[in-house]
Amino acid sequence: MQIKVVGCSNSWSQRPVSCYCLDDTILIDCGAGARKYFKRTKVFAKNIKNIFITHLHSDHFFDLILFVNTEITYKPKDEAKSLTIYGPVGLYNILDYFVKTIKVAGPDSQNVKIEDYLNIVEISDFNKVIEVGEYKITPYKLNHFDMDDIGYVFDNGKTKLGFSGDCILDDATKNFVENFDCGFIDCYHQKSTVAHMGAEEYLLLKKTYPNKKLFAVHCDDNIYFHGWKQGIKVVKTQKKYKI
Repeated sequence: MQIKVVGCSNSWSQRPVSCYCLDDTILIDCGAGARKYFKRTKVFAKNIKNIFITHLHSDHFFDLILFVNTEITYKPKDEAKSLTIYGPVGLYNILDYFVKTIKVAGPDSQNVKIEDYLNIVEISDFNKVIEVGEYKITPYKLNHFDMDDIGYVFDNGKTKLGFSGDCILDDATKNFVENFDCGFIDCYHQKSTVAHMGAEEYLLLKKTYPNKKLFAVHCDDNIYFHGWKQGIKVVKTQKKYKI
């Protein structure tokens, strides 16, 4: 597996926000402003065939609107249908609202049906495994304060790689960690909040699951630049990782 980190920050940092590219064809999240950093990490939008959104906060999905804009405005319907977007319930309605509001298709935008141009899969059944190429992807329902978050585990038969999005440490997150080998895990701040794991929780998971490789993401500047002093493995922006 090859991961290109377009962005891994939270919305309060000046660093690029959450967006990861798996094997050049799969995106996990596409936060506000992330797409302008594609060139730096050699991510090409035309190669993206599947996008997985963890939750509907701006720092995780806003640049998805640019993808939809491109698909509808510039691609024939049969070519555009090669893109599939997975995400939480409500994703379709939000994208439909933006298509009609910003009029990506001109005066006829009110009559555009997104499903004519791309595939949107809203995940509500967390017992259903998704198959994309060599990967079997299992979604996990995680908790992010006032919003559900979907964690994804990508299994290629050799390694299971997890992406948590934003979450707190509870039984759902522990179950998620138990089902991957390596994981990109929310580590927002030194201390936990009602919506995010902090350094304390990351280190607890590291101690509880010593055989798991845990990579901290969504970090504030203190964790991002100094977390290594505590033994926190922080993912770096615009770097490549081989898992």
